Amino acid sequence: MAVPSETDSGTPVSGALCFEVSDVFAGKRIDVALSSLAEIPRSAVQRWIAAERVWVNDRTCRASFRVSLGDEVKAWPLDPVVPSLVPEPIALVVLYEDRD
Repeated sequence: MAVPSETDSGTPVSGALCFEVSDVFAGKRIDVALSSLAEIPRSAVQRWIAAERVWVNDRTCRASFRVSLGDEVKAWPLDPVVPSLVPEPIALVVLYEDRD
């Protein structure tokens, strides 16, 4: 497996989040440990893992992988998903309006 070199939009990956597993996280699942270390939702970490953007000791892993003391964890975040919200013109009936 090659290190991720591009984001989803095709722009180069600037850098990885890198952590060394301490005794606090030893024996925990990688998705639990990384979500605590990076302070992000576990569901986001699981998406990164599914996209093979989380490596432990230079290898991809599954979300259920249990980390050990001293393991090197690297993660390349995915591009944030920006919702495309477009306002729709709708007819509104004003029931009450302040004087100001």
